Amino acid sequence: MHVFDIRDRNFRSPFKRTTTEDHLRPEANPLITTAGCALDRSSSGQRQLFARDFRNRTNRVLLLLTMFVWIVASRDAYAVSKPGTPVAAVTRNPSQLDLFITGNDGVVYTSWWTAGSDWSGLNGWRAIGGFFPADAPVTAVSRNPNQLDLFVVGNDGVVYTSWWTAGSDWSGINNNWRAIGGYFPPGSPVAAVSRNPNQLDLFVVGNNGVIYTSWWTAGSDWSGINNNWRAIGGYFPPGSPLAAVSRNPNQLDLFVVGYNDVVYTSWWMAGSDWSGINNSWRAIGGYFPPFSPVAAVSRNPNQLDLFITGYDGVVYTSWWAAGSDWSGINNNWRPIGGYFPPSSPVAAVSRNPNQLDLFITGNDGLVYTSWWTAGSDWSGINNNWRLIDFYPTVYNCAHCNDGTCQCGSGTAAQLCAAHNGYDPTIGCVQESKIGCIQPSKSGRKGIASANSFR
Repeated sequence: MHVFDIRDRNFRSPFKRTTTEDHLRPEANPLITTAGCALDRSSSGQRQLFARDFRNRTNRVLLLLTMFVWIVASRDAYAVSKPGTPVAAVTRNPSQLDLFITGNDGVVYTSWWTAGSDWSGLNGWRAIGGFFPADAPVTAVSRNPNQLDLFVVGNDGVVYTSWWTAGSDWSGINNNWRAIGGYFPPGSPVAAVSRNPNQLDLFVVGNNGVIYTSWWTAGSDWSGINNNWRAIGGYFPPGSPLAAVSRNPNQLDLFVVGYNDVVYTSWWMAGSDWSGINNSWRAIGGYFPPFSPVAAVSRNPNQLDLFITGYDGVVYTSWWAAGSDWSGINNNWRPIGGYFPPSSPVAAVSRNPNQLDLFITGNDGLVYTSWWTAGSDWSGINNNWRLIDFYPTVYNCAHCNDGTCQCGSGTAAQLCAAHNGYDPTIGCVQESKIGCIQPSKSGRKGIASANSFR
């Protein structure tokens, strides 16, 4: 695994940058407006992967991260999925990471990392079955170190699942993903949480804007198996992403952004019903774009922290501690820096009670991080989010017969199908993360326009 530290003065980035703050801003680099092409400065077109070694960030915590990252593909290969497709990441023990994504072909793919080895997907992500909406979000959860469960909403609006148990292959490997009921907007995000090793709870926003849930307990089948998913109130934009978190085995908390841009919550405690059951979801402040994903994390049983990206591209937080109300209740959500695409998903993880780590994809398609340690403020508070060069995309580029340079996932023939075919005698070079250089026959280079990438 290639590891680079931008704090090292000898670090030489493959991307042209000014300061970290400036590079987050699209106006700092006009090439950002031509989103669609990625970097490959090598003549051989080999894959390039820049990542931090996460071994020190997986300290005995079972985490679920969903973040927008960029898939690595060779210049000669058809990319598994489009840039911006959500990746589900889960760790089932401190030395293992598993990634999942739905490809352009509707199949779910996986790549895994084990301490001492590199990512398996560097030689091709493995297909594990399914036929779903292209790039649909996959939800992954580990309820014990030897078990993984995946969930996705199909083209028919039904929720499907596939599971893996140590010693066996994926249950859905030959398109045998199991339908477990429901009728929701195709490709809707599913929130999944395990509050103990024998319990799974799922949540999704229905076509009518109501939140529905289905649960599984060891020894029983899914409660919603015959379309008996239970409505637990609310009225939100259909298909909105939900955040679900369990801060102890007898507590569940849900969060979602409403039509009025406010964050709402509903909670469940053993022995009681959902607080929002009669559309009594509680507003806890904020003013954020509809469909914005809320990241929720519990670093101890008496603490909850929320994160979201605002209209201005800044990351905001609100927190709750036992005995106090939400800090952001009167629209006092605190800005903690950054300048990212509005509504960008934030991935949040707590690897011990005194540590929080955030990850987000910037306007340049690269992943940035900010961290908090008890006794210190957020590292990125003054727009000092740290670039960790996670998963830059490498695409094909082709010179088309209409004179344009087309870059994207696909063969030269596919890229130039609507442009009178392609001319193999003229090359297009991927000169930056977000721009292509088009050499002319006379040897001059010009930047392909934004329209060339649509």
